[in-house]
Amino acid sequence: MATTIKWYLAHQPIHLVRRTAEAFRNLLVMETDGAYDVEILSPADYKNEYDATWDWSAQGFDVSPLLSSNAVQMSQTDLYELANPGDANFYLFDMPFLFDDHDHARRVIDGPIGESLNRRLNNLDVGYQGLAYTYSGGYRALGSTKSITALSDVKDSDMRVNGNPVTRDFWQELGVKGNYAPQKDVWTADHCESIGVSSVDTTYIRFEQAPHWFKTDHSLYLTDILISTEFWNTLDQGTQNIWRDCAKRAAEQERAWAMQDAEQYEANNPDKIVTATAEEIAEMREKSRAVYDKWESAFSPGLIKAIRDLA
Repeated sequence: MATTIKWYLAHQPIHLVRRTAEAFRNLLVMETDGAYDVEILSPADYKNEYDATWDWSAQGFDVSPLLSSNAVQMSQTDLYELANPGDANFYLFDMPFLFDDHDHARRVIDGPIGESLNRRLNNLDVGYQGLAYTYSGGYRALGSTKSITALSDVKDSDMRVNGNPVTRDFWQELGVKGNYAPQKDVWTADHCESIGVSSVDTTYIRFEQAPHWFKTDHSLYLTDILISTEFWNTLDQGTQNIWRDCAKRAAEQERAWAMQDAEQYEANNPDKIVTATAEEIAEMREKSRAVYDKWESAFSPGLIKAIRDLA
């Protein structure tokens, strides 16, 4: 009889993260000859089936209580959320223009740098570990309810960004007021209006209804597949290797899907998208230097240089 573990879908849109969990489950069932299976749970599923008191709207992306208590065994979350236990290194991957392209990002997150950061979670003794890095739509851009035809239209605008202080500092350098908080929702124009913002720093897949986009490719929306340490420690070394391999293969598939989604969205919506000029990108890069000056000392010594050396 198969041992079944729970994978909690913390992110929106649900279909985006469900397909990652399903890819992992299919690989795990195959590689373990059915010894393990995965029950994939939306927040509503978890509340209805396991904990009637669970309030996802208040909890947001914070899956740490569920993982550290082993109430669920796997989930995904934004990388910057992992900085909360006290390690600023997990703010790093939202740094502006950190990666030259997807191949550069792959060399970083799938190599020793990415693996070492995930090992840090175990050293922090937070009750969960990282297995593999995924996207949540790929490169960020600015989805807006108002027309953005130039970088000058972005300045002095009301924008919603994530809760990473690195992101806050970057947009403040560019003169954006910014409404800084975790992005718990799939964005709609009505939702933007209800909280008083006109644009969102996000990915196409998370704001598909946006009437306007300003394409900047300034950072990648990176997430992490997590597993409960309590459960992980019940697995022998060989089985742990199988789980880690399945997670990495599922993550690679998810990232490929995300890139395909972005390409398809651009092909289907050419009239919505204005691409920043080379001069505008150069201006954004120049403004980002102040962010690097501020934050580099908060990260492990030499970490940014090691990432740049892989470009």
